[in-house]
Amino acid sequence: MDLRIDMSKEYGVVLEGGGAKGAYQIGVLRALKELDVNIKAVVGTSVGALNGVLVAQDNLDKAVELWQNIRYSQVINVEDDILERITKLDFKDLDFKKIFNKIIQVIMDRGVDVTPLKKMIAEVVDEEKVRNSDIEFGLVTISLSDRKPLELFIEDIEEGRLNDFLLASSYLPVFKNEKLHGTRYLDGGFYNNSPMSMLVDKGYKNLIVIKIKGIGFDKKSNMEDINVFEIAPSENLGGILEFDTNKANYNLNLGYYDAIRRVKGLRGRHYYIDTDKEEEYFISTLIQMDNENKAKYCKVNNLKNKSVNRAILEDVIPRLAKKLGIREKWDYCDFIIELLEYFGKKLKVERFRIYTFEQFFTLIKNRLRRTRLEIEEDERMFKNLLEELALIS
Repeated sequence: MDLRIDMSKEYGVVLEGGGAKGAYQIGVLRALKELDVNIKAVVGTSVGALNGVLVAQDNLDKAVELWQNIRYSQVINVEDDILERITKLDFKDLDFKKIFNKIIQVIMDRGVDVTPLKKMIAEVVDEEKVRNSDIEFGLVTISLSDRKPLELFIEDIEEGRLNDFLLASSYLPVFKNEKLHGTRYLDGGFYNNSPMSMLVDKGYKNLIVIKIKGIGFDKKSNMEDINVFEIAPSENLGGILEFDTNKANYNLNLGYYDAIRRVKGLRGRHYYIDTDKEEEYFISTLIQMDNENKAKYCKVNNLKNKSVNRAILEDVIPRLAKKLGIREKWDYCDFIIELLEYFGKKLKVERFRIYTFEQFFTLIKNRLRRTRLEIEEDERMFKNLLEELALIS
């Protein structure tokens, strides 16, 4: 299989800020490591800086473990059960007096206490390893006291103060903003949430940008002659303060498999399908359907002035593709795979694994035969078409 990334080149990695969404980045980075992508630098904002520093000190396993076991109380000083249930809007049996007192305390303290985050940074960061690493490391924050943004590489940070600047990069406005060595800071995402320019200014020509769609601003920079390889989530990652163990583990898996799909060019939007079949194969499959059934599809769609095969390919399939919600630019391979994915989701087929096209097709076909699904009228044509294709395969 031809990879979508040049494995002979050196890459700088850019990690966006986005709070609890950061688990996705570690999933992506785990995949890149397994694929032996040559990472020579990593820069990040907020949670991207926290993830990046663990990459720089060659401790990705620790990062995975941290996210697998993340809880609200590891980041902010609050009881896990209360914040989790508030986040999920589960108010049953909650002690509202306790919640009200907590809110008053936050207001009086002028922000959420992030002492647990400080402790976690102190436990996992090895500044000496970062300074001696073969991977360059940088972060973004804003000095409120000096009213200026700071884009700093490890060599720009005074020895012994890396942990302070990692915290400074993550200072959301809702956090209690304490002075660090006499200076107040703000989350770097309010200046540059995707600091590609830091690596460009360092001379890197090949960037991998791991998007998590956090809140913030992206500083524009001259990207002429720069190769940017983006990896972005295939679904919503949740909230920036949703430090929930189950959600984090889901996003770790999502990041890992999204990265594999992006680098290896797998097909599918929800699932991960490995196929080397050309579009001609899928066109041939569609026109091999029973002529009587093809004629029925044309009749239902009121198509009379074209040959049956042409009407199927040019009219019937595009109409079905629109009903499936397929993106604007698609081919017949996309159509058949999304048809399979449609029923894969209804049948609750395992998502996080890599299927060959044949495996996935056979799995859906067999599950449909064994499972009684309640089918809406609009879905009946999808199922009929899939059953017709199953007879051909």
